[in-house]
Amino acid sequence: MASPSSWMSSLVAGALTGFLVIFRDVSFALVYCAPKVLRPHQAAVTASLLLSSAVAQCVYSWRHSFPTVVACASSLAVPFQSAVSVSIAKSLGQRSESVLATVLATFSLTALVYGLLIFLLSFVPILDHLKSAFPQPVMCAFFLVAGIGMLQGALELVCGQPLFGGHDFQAAAYAQMTLTVLVGAANRAGSKWLRHFAVLPASLCLQILGFFLGLGLLGEDLGTARKAGWLWEPMAPIDLAGLPDPLEVEWSVVRSQLGSVLSLVVMLVVDLMTTLLPLELMTPTKSIKMDDEFRIAGCSSLAGAVFGSVSYVSLSPTRLNVDAGGTGRETGLISAALCILWIWLGPALTAGVPKFVVGGMLCHLAFGYILDGLWEPRSLLSFGDYAIILAMVLYYLATDLVPAILVGLALCSFNFMLRYSQSGPLEFVTTAGEAAMFSNRYRPADDRLYLKTSPGIVVARTFCSQLFFGSIAAILGEVGPWLKEGRFLLLDLSSLRSIDSSALAGFRKLPPHVQTVAVGLPLQLETQLRSAGLPVCIFQSIDEALEWCEDHVLKFRYLEVNPTDLNSQLLGRPSNNPSLPAPEKLRLDAPAVSAAVTRALGPGLQDLEDLLEQLPVKAREVVFHEGLAAEGLYVVVSGTLQIQHGSQRGIVLGPGEVAVDVNIKRIFGQLPGARRGKPVSAGDLLCEAALYGPMLHTWSLIADTPSLLLLLRRDRLLLAEQRYPQAAIALHRRLVVSHMQLLDQRSSANWFLLDHGGARNGPSFRCY
Repeated sequence: MASPSSWMSSLVAGALTGFLVIFRDVSFALVYCAPKVLRPHQAAVTASLLLSSAVAQCVYSWRHSFPTVVACASSLAVPFQSAVSVSIAKSLGQRSESVLATVLATFSLTALVYGLLIFLLSFVPILDHLKSAFPQPVMCAFFLVAGIGMLQGALELVCGQPLFGGHDFQAAAYAQMTLTVLVGAANRAGSKWLRHFAVLPASLCLQILGFFLGLGLLGEDLGTARKAGWLWEPMAPIDLAGLPDPLEVEWSVVRSQLGSVLSLVVMLVVDLMTTLLPLELMTPTKSIKMDDEFRIAGCSSLAGAVFGSVSYVSLSPTRLNVDAGGTGRETGLISAALCILWIWLGPALTAGVPKFVVGGMLCHLAFGYILDGLWEPRSLLSFGDYAIILAMVLYYLATDLVPAILVGLALCSFNFMLRYSQSGPLEFVTTAGEAAMFSNRYRPADDRLYLKTSPGIVVARTFCSQLFFGSIAAILGEVGPWLKEGRFLLLDLSSLRSIDSSALAGFRKLPPHVQTVAVGLPLQLETQLRSAGLPVCIFQSIDEALEWCEDHVLKFRYLEVNPTDLNSQLLGRPSNNPSLPAPEKLRLDAPAVSAAVTRALGPGLQDLEDLLEQLPVKAREVVFHEGLAAEGLYVVVSGTLQIQHGSQRGIVLGPGEVAVDVNIKRIFGQLPGARRGKPVSAGDLLCEAALYGPMLHTWSLIADTPSLLLLLRRDRLLLAEQRYPQAAIALHRRLVVSHMQLLDQRSSANWFLLDHGGARNGPSFRCY
């Protein structure tokens, strides 16, 4: 149970907060009733604002997680809705009842549209990211424009006529406007630097008291002061007869204000987002959920639309409530009760409030917006940002707010593009040789040395997640000097998540002698590039991309020496735009087969030549897969192959070479999950054990270059033992010698051994 002191603190905090909300709403109502035709209805307009604030406060006290939050009528809407009321009054002339009903209907329509929009936006999944996504210059210009409009409305309120339009002001009008600005500045300065909850209420009370003391010292009465324009005319108390009649609404005039309504709704959405940022810091958890905040604001505005005003959370009353000691929801309910009570007691008291005090309250809010737009973010803004703010303000003065916001967003986008393109989106640019970036493919020493010294492959990696018209220009500028001698540009784009059309067009600006190779693109971006028809080769593995580039670099090197031979060197994986024809499959005639068998198995096996099957394979073609049944003995006649196993492929380096980590994500393997083993070349024997019984391949064999193998199947060996026993005995002897040599080199060669006993009781043999 709450203690008496806690209840007293809540009562004081609620009373001070209610007093501030009432004074704000009364000030706003007087601005809305600036047209003479609306002045008899000041009580009805004031009641509309107070009821909207009270209803909104009840919604917030019921649903909001921060119990001391305070909601009231929007201050940002004041200068714009006052312009709407003036426009409606001009359209309808002296029909006061119709003007009142149409003005309040327009205000209600604004609250209705705003409430529905905010409520629907609460279901947008990226709402939490939007609270900090608005460009700072646009926000500053937004506050500055709102402050200027509110300051103009405050001065027009106290002088009783528009500031611009060739009006002749009396000396009293100049005195009131000057005093209004000074009072507003004093209110803002006291609230900002004294930082005490009682500063603003005490300042308002002292201003009213000082005015009446001044009248007494000068010997003037209230009638004289009211005649001179220092006080308001007494308000008629509100009754049922003074309420607006819905039948008096001129809907054609309301339709003419739809443009202003939509512009104001956009402003109010932005204002809510900017209000929630500092409110988040006032909460105990320093965190709020944007979807909940939008949902509550939408409900409060929809409820307030019944009475005619946009109402949602406000920072100044909330801060006053917290600083005054409010801790529970009862403070907001006390504030709402005072607003309702003022509807019947307030009209007579409002006539005793000087105009400059009301105008000073509006100037206090206006100076707050202006400071938020110019002074507070001064450490964050550059000269370019101030130029954008000035352009937006000038454009607003010439047109309207929504076009000014659009112009500001366009200028911010251009400024961002300019800065981003100058910063450089590449993490590094180098050649593959300088970074010791080589594919896993086995290369002879002279080829490896050539690749290490050749500038033919330029490698770059971007760290940005979006590629657009600004970033692609920066990339082209950075890689340009490296491409003077390079043939291939290998781009690691694994960080990308989106590419716009301008960036796609930028790939066509590369020199014609350079082939672009993209690595690591997500599937949707790969599809986008392919559908655009760009001359870009796409790989998912940087190892494959490096191997393909190396193959072409070596091919070009070979063609420089042998310009007439197009088939003796490999092309590797075909590109999207192959520049050379693929080689034909290798085949051997009978004498060549005999020579290959003699080199691999020794003399005396010529009778077996007819039983051997030729297996020509292309580069990167799989000869046999791990886990499948072995068919027999393989003899490598020509080419280079690799044995692979497991989930990764190791990096193959030449003697004395050191791999340099350039922070590129490398995905190895022609097969899904593969580790390279010992290279296989001409003269090697594979899967000898498969001749002596059924077994499975424990490795996979993949061709690195166009290769030719000879296969002796198990059934053919049985046939050879029947037809050519001497040749079969010589083959068995050769395989036993090969196996003994394997055992001697077992620790250094890292070959996988399989021990197969069986009916034949033969020795242990390997089977890859």
